Amino acid sequence: MGCCGAATRVESLGKDGAPVELPCKDRSVRDLPCLVIFIVFLVGGILGMCVVLSEGTLKRIINGYDNYGNVCGMKNKPIDKVSESGRDYSNKGILQISTPLGALDLTRATADFGPNPFHLSNRTCSDKCPSDRGERIINYCFLSGSASSESSGNSSDTSVSSTDFMGASSLFEGISRDLQAAWPELVGICAIALALSVVLLVILRFLAWLIVYLVVVIVILGALAATGFLWYQHIDYKNEAEKSSSVTIKNIRNSQAQAFLIYAIIASILTLLLLIVLFIMRKRIKLVTALFKEAGKAIQAMPFLLLQPLITFLVLTITLCVWVVVALGIESMGTPVPGKDSGFVSFHATSTMGFFRWYNLFALFWISQFILSCQDMVVGGAISKWFFTRDKSKLGSPILLAIKNTLFYHLGSVALGSFIIAVVKMIRFILKRLQKRMGQNPAIKAVCCCCQCCIWLLEKFLKVLNRNAYVEIAIHGYCFCKAAQQAFGIMARNALRVAAINSIGDFVLFLGKAAVTVSTVFIGLEIMKGRPDVPGKYVVVAIGGVFAYIISYTFISIYEMAIDALFICFCEDCELNDGVSKPYYMSKGLMELVQNSKKALAELKNKQEKKPPSAQPMFVRTAQ
Repeated sequence: MGCCGAATRVESLGKDGAPVELPCKDRSVRDLPCLVIFIVFLVGGILGMCVVLSEGTLKRIINGYDNYGNVCGMKNKPIDKVSESGRDYSNKGILQISTPLGALDLTRATADFGPNPFHLSNRTCSDKCPSDRGERIINYCFLSGSASSESSGNSSDTSVSSTDFMGASSLFEGISRDLQAAWPELVGICAIALALSVVLLVILRFLAWLIVYLVVVIVILGALAATGFLWYQHIDYKNEAEKSSSVTIKNIRNSQAQAFLIYAIIASILTLLLLIVLFIMRKRIKLVTALFKEAGKAIQAMPFLLLQPLITFLVLTITLCVWVVVALGIESMGTPVPGKDSGFVSFHATSTMGFFRWYNLFALFWISQFILSCQDMVVGGAISKWFFTRDKSKLGSPILLAIKNTLFYHLGSVALGSFIIAVVKMIRFILKRLQKRMGQNPAIKAVCCCCQCCIWLLEKFLKVLNRNAYVEIAIHGYCFCKAAQQAFGIMARNALRVAAINSIGDFVLFLGKAAVTVSTVFIGLEIMKGRPDVPGKYVVVAIGGVFAYIISYTFISIYEMAIDALFICFCEDCELNDGVSKPYYMSKGLMELVQNSKKALAELKNKQEKKPPSAQPMFVRTAQ
C-alpha cells in the first residue's frame, strides 16, 4: 500500500531481472487511507440523508402549507397555540395562493413577518386549481383574484408579487406548450449537433494542422491590422492638426494624435513580442498539431471512449438529483413558530440545519469532482496504454484495463485529488458569502475580489495538475502525491510546450465547440421556419443550442483529455528513452519533434530494414 511520501517510484527491473513495461503492470493499492476517509464520508452522508428525510417534511416544500402551518397533501399534527392547525389535507394537495389578505390580517402579518410576499398572501389547501382564474406551477396555484380583494391599497406590494408569479407561470406554460408541439424538431436539432460533433472529430483528426496554423495566421494578421490602424489614426489626426487653421481644433487633433501615438507604440511592442514568442514556439506549435493528430488516431482506435462522458453525465445527473432531494429535505426541517400578532405560522431553521447544509454542499463538491476524476483516470489510462503499445494490433481492451486499474488500485488517489479541488471550491464559496455580507465597502470588496481571483487561478492550476497526475498514475502506478510531483516536474521542464497546448490547443477546441453550437442554432432556425404554429420557436432553438453545446462539450472533453494524456506520455517517452539504444514508443510524427530526431528516425529505419524479431524492446530505468 502506497501513501503520500512513500517511496513508490517504479524500479528499472522486475523481480526476474526483466525490464519494466509501460504502463506498469505490477500495481498495488495506493492512498488507501484517503479511500477509507471518502467511504466514511459517504456513509456519514447516507446516514445524514436518512435523518434529514425522517425529520423533514418534503411535502411542505413540494406542496406548500397554508397560513396556519398545515401542509397540503398530508395529515398534519396540531401546532401548539394554533387552533387552526392539525387539519387533515390528505386529499387536498394543491396550495392556492391569492392576494391580498384582509386589511387587519395584513397589518398583523406585516408586523410578524415583514414585507414577505409569501406570508402576506392568503394561502389555502385545495384539491384543484380553477382553470378560469388560476395558474398552476407544480402544486402551487396562483389565483388572479379573491373575495378579500376589497381591502385597501396597503396590499399593493403583494399584488405586484402575485402579478410576477402569474407572469412566470404563463411563461413556463408557454414554453411547455412549445416544447410539446416541437419536440420532434428539438430531437432533430440534437441529432444534427451530434452529427456535427462527429464531423468535428474527423476534421480535427485529419485537418488539425490546418486549423492550428489558420488560428496562428489570423492572430498575427489581427495584431498587425490593429497596430497599422492605430498608426494610421495617429498620422491622420496629425495631418488634420497641421491643415487646420483653428487653434482649438489643432490642439484637439494634436492631443488625439498624441494619444494614438502612445497606443500605437504599445501595440507595436506587443505585436513584436507576439511574433518573437510565436517564432520561439514554432516547434511547440508543430507539437500541438501532432498531438491533435495522435489524439484522433487514439480515439479512432478506441471509439468507446466517447461513451465515457455520457456515462459520467448520467452519474452526475443522478448525483445532482439526490443532492436536490437532500437539500429540500434539509430546508423542510424547520420548526413551526406562530406569529405573535397574526397567529399565522412560519417555519424557523433548527440548529442542526446549518451543519447539514454545509455537509451537503461539500458532499456535492467532493462527489462530483470524484466522478469527473474517475473519468480522467480512465481516459488517461486508456490513452497511455495505446501510446506505449508498439504493435497497435495487440492493443487488447485498454478501456476495460483502465477501469480495472482505477477501481482496484487507484480510487484512493482519485479521492485525494478530488478532495483537494473540493476544498478549494468550498473556500471560494465561503469567500463569496463573506463578500456579500461585508456590505458595499470598496476596500473590502477589492480585497475579496483579489482573493477570489487568486483562489480561482489556484483551482484552475490544481485541475490541470490533477489531470496530469492521473496520467502519471495510469503509467507508473504512483500514489497521488508522487504522481503530482512528477507531473509538476514535467510541466515545469516543458513550460513552453504546456503554454502552446493550453493557449493554441484550447482555443482551437473552443472554436470547435462554438462552431458546432452556432451551426446547430442556424440550422435550427431554418428548421423552425416550417413551424409557424409554434410561437416560441426561438425558445426551442435556444434550448437546442444549449443541448448542442453540451453534446459538443462531451465530445471535445474526451479529445482535450486525450491531448493532455498524450503530452504527458510524449514527455515521459522523451525522458526515458533516447531513440537509439532505447527506442521511442512515439509515432514518427512525434519523433520528428525531439532533439535527436534524425538519429532516432535513422535507427528506426535501419531496424525496419533489418526486420528485427517480434519481441518488443523495453527501456531500462535507473532507480531513483
